Amino acid sequence: MVNKIIDQYKNSKKSIIISVIPNRAYCLTGYWIEHVNPGTFILFFYEKTKRSINKYEEAKKEVDEFIRDINSEYKSLRKEIKDLF
Repeated sequence: MVNKIIDQYKNSKKSIIISVIPNRAYCLTGYWIEHVNPGTFILFFYEKTKRSINKYEEAKKEVDEFIRDINSEYKSLRKEIKDLF
């Protein structure tokens, strides 16, 4: 499973240097990074996930604002029509 993840990473970067390095070197490097500074990868994934969630929350806020604008416009039109009749 780890080899598949590393291969996907290599394919996504499309760099000659990255594709030449063997998968075991990536694993060994990751092991030593975690050994020297525990929690490095967890923090990295946490930050990426947090950014993704914030992006969706911002989109939700924009959609909510758009719906509120439509709703207020509908209410004002409805009131105008009601006042005419």
